[in-house]
Amino acid sequence: MRITAILFFIFSFIQTTTLSAQKTIPTYPQVVEKFYTTYSYLPEESYDKLMFAKKKDGWYVHAVDQLNNDSIKTAQLFWSIASRSYKPLIGFGDGNSKEEVSSGLEAVLQDNGSPNTYLFERCRYFGYNDWDADMINDFGKIIPRNDTLLEGLGRAYSSYAERYLWFGNAGNPFHDPMLERKPSPLDSVSKERVKRFLFYTNKAVDCFALLAKRNPGYQTLVGNARMKMLNEQFHQYQQLLMSGSSEQIKTSLGKISNNDSIYRSIGHSYLDNCPPNSILITYGDNDTYPLWYVQEKDGYRKDVTVINYQLLTVPAYLDMLHRENKVLFTTNPHSFGESEFQYFVADAKADSSVISTQSLPLDTFLNDIQTSKYVNNDAVPRPLVIYQAKKIVLNADIQKLKKICDQSNLTSSLNIDLHEYLLLSDFVILDMLNQNLYIRPVCSTVQLELFPKQDYQREATIFRLLPLNEHLDDIKVRTEIEKTEKYLTGYTTSLVIFYGSTNKYYETATQGMHTQLFSDLINNILQLGDTISAKRWTNLYLANSVTKKISPNQSNGAMCDILLRLGYLKEGKEMSEKLADWYYYLYKNYSAVHPYYSKERYLGILQYYKNLLDTYKASSALVDKLVSSMVRENKQ
Repeated sequence: MRITAILFFIFSFIQTTTLSAQKTIPTYPQVVEKFYTTYSYLPEESYDKLMFAKKKDGWYVHAVDQLNNDSIKTAQLFWSIASRSYKPLIGFGDGNSKEEVSSGLEAVLQDNGSPNTYLFERCRYFGYNDWDADMINDFGKIIPRNDTLLEGLGRAYSSYAERYLWFGNAGNPFHDPMLERKPSPLDSVSKERVKRFLFYTNKAVDCFALLAKRNPGYQTLVGNARMKMLNEQFHQYQQLLMSGSSEQIKTSLGKISNNDSIYRSIGHSYLDNCPPNSILITYGDNDTYPLWYVQEKDGYRKDVTVINYQLLTVPAYLDMLHRENKVLFTTNPHSFGESEFQYFVADAKADSSVISTQSLPLDTFLNDIQTSKYVNNDAVPRPLVIYQAKKIVLNADIQKLKKICDQSNLTSSLNIDLHEYLLLSDFVILDMLNQNLYIRPVCSTVQLELFPKQDYQREATIFRLLPLNEHLDDIKVRTEIEKTEKYLTGYTTSLVIFYGSTNKYYETATQGMHTQLFSDLINNILQLGDTISAKRWTNLYLANSVTKKISPNQSNGAMCDILLRLGYLKEGKEMSEKLADWYYYLYKNYSAVHPYYSKERYLGILQYYKNLLDTYKASSALVDKLVSSMVRENKQ
């Protein structure tokens, strides 16, 4: 259903009243801080968890049972819209000091996940099972004039659409018989479910399309409103691929614009650097959907298999990869739907000195998991497959490996240290690496924590995973320099997103790639002691038209150090001042578009720039003033 077909209902009084109330509702960080300064939470059972929910009548505190699908054990109204005040709670302990809460708040919010923190900010209701249905009921009959409310409605439609697939919430708030049960992980999805999924995702796309038309400069977690709209379209396309709905797949792909410069630029920036016949592991929306876009719309670099890391926890996605023979792996697809095969844990009863020191060949480790050789049948709520070694090793045949990578610093083993648990996504990547090491280059857009950093080689915009000899690090550095210089020499695209009439450009769409590429290259060159080449690339960075346009962002920190170290005191001071001013603004005007930082973290960041400038005798009155202001405010 397109935007032009939506009836334009205007209920001015209802909408104005609702939005006025929303403006005065405390933020998620404020509610969490208030709770922990007033109360403390000691769970009744080890699997209980404290969660917050923003509902029609205010903020709630929920104690949930994580073993029983996060079912609510207790629910209490904490902040009331009716009284505009906090309410007393029962069953909790005494609160903590402001200092203790301030230092722990960052961990609490980041533990709950940045996307959740963001959704609390942008959605009028959130944090409970039927938030999406309530949003659609209350705001779906109008076109919200408030941009934030329009975004929240779009996200509610998108969330509700997933109820018809494998991983959405169960329940049927609109009395839809299809939602009386949730499909099993490997169930084939009926045509009726696909039809309903399409109805609601199309509604979501319409919301984001209107938002992009109405406010091109509107910033979301993934970029501007148009970026969010395109991501939603590709989300729909991906779900259809997993459901095997061939007719709808073609229709869905056809609705996506053929002329998006940002998607095309990002897609090429990654795929251009992939070796032939690569497996490229991506992480999020912005480093996945643009790649699929240029592959499916332009037929470009279809030799590269793009695999999304986060989707590897979804059995239907793994089944699709296996069904379509996208990439080799040996795990039986029927295992993906088994409840005990979602994650694996280290054997708690094993000798800690043995499990932490003994090294197991990767082949053996994979087979032990695949055959469920070791199982903890006493685990709650279901048996768990366990492993009895945290150190595993991939033994490599260097001569076979040189057929696809002729480097002189390859070594015969890749050592991997595991933690207390292993996610299904990581297990599948280990399986893929084991099967494809000698036949397909394995690359990623980010360095996954599963593997040692020393075995990741930056090849411009991507990282290649190889068993590398750490004692021949200069060969790795020279290879990285060669690959990145070759890419940046022909670098003409703007890997940034432009936000409307504000005349600001942001690198968030590509994780700060523009500045990160230059700073990593220059640091590598400096590691070899070549100051002349380092200055040449610094000059190219400063002269680049993109550099002059982009707004401050986290990736600029390394570049500040480079500029000052190489004697560019004026430029280093200017960049440090812009960054310090930006961080101070975020400290005073929190938005979940950026990660939540504690007051102590912000103060530490500003003091870092002050110390950096002082070190190079380029002190700034502005930075000194901002640090003094924050120190003063933290004492109050």
